[in-house]
Amino acid sequence: TKENLEAALSRLLIAWDERKMGIPWGPGKLVSVDGRVVGAFQNNLLSRYHYRKGRSGMTVYWFRRDDGIATRVKPLGNQEYEAWHVLDELLHPLTDHTLDASCGDTQGQFLALWGLSEIIGKEILARFRRSSRVQLYKPSARNRADLKNLRVVNWDIIERGLPSIYRLAEAIKERKIRAVDVLRRWHLYDDSGCDVGAALRELGKVGRTEYLLRYALERNLQYRIRAACNDAEAWNSFHEAIFWGNGGKLRSNDPVRQEEILLALTLLMNSIIFYNVETYGKELKKAGAPTPVIWDHIQVLGKYQFRRSWISEGSSKGN
Repeated sequence: TKENLEAALSRLLIAWDERKMGIPWGPGKLVSVDGRVVGAFQNNLLSRYHYRKGRSGMTVYWFRRDDGIATRVKPLGNQEYEAWHVLDELLHPLTDHTLDASCGDTQGQFLALWGLSEIIGKEILARFRRSSRVQLYKPSARNRADLKNLRVVNWDIIERGLPSIYRLAEAIKERKIRAVDVLRRWHLYDDSGCDVGAALRELGKVGRTEYLLRYALERNLQYRIRAACNDAEAWNSFHEAIFWGNGGKLRSNDPVRQEEILLALTLLMNSIIFYNVETYGKELKKAGAPTPVIWDHIQVLGKYQFRRSWISEGSSKGN
């Protein structure tokens, strides 16, 4: 069941953190996020044509920490904004391990995410393929730097919507509402008639402009984002190598079953990473391996036996 799989994944993550197994690769505070399109039935409610990938299917959206291990996975439709789901994972991961920031490609386009993250206190990092084409904003009509094509931030709507934005942020932190339910709404009106959705997007213009200016000036930030995005691509390749059964397709239209399949896959992939570090950790550290995500030595087409006595013995020892 989903509950049992999440409990097992949580136990593995706790063991990973208690043993400090990922320290050579990162503190585990940054999550790389990325989606990979997989095949699905045509009559699947999430199945759509992906215009960038050039094929139909659905998206498997990964959350992968910078210390080498995945925290969560979500089945999404290709028509969804992946960025809708980022803040919920940063605020409410499976374990008590704190997540501070998220880094990905497409999340940079969604202004409301930048606005809400500013209030909630989580850092959004993004790689823009063509940063020179991203719209920048200035605080007033005056243009002291003599820059072209700048638009002005509408501070009035931010001021009117800020009280409601703060209330929304507190409700999200206390799990009274999910961030995804707020971000997927283009218009969200409060009791005074203010469009809180528009206020979030306007506030996001400020946060994203500040980030782009910092990105242009800080070389270390550029390296950090490049490394995080490379980690996400490596995890996608790992996913492709492991998820080969049934032609690499999610052969279920049941949303619950889809989550179970992907949670089992996450548990399997994390177990391989755990095994890599437990068995070859010293060699990986000595060689300066940039990631523990390696799988060439894994026999993915073999038979594996698991005996109930092994599980019972491990449980009796508190493992």
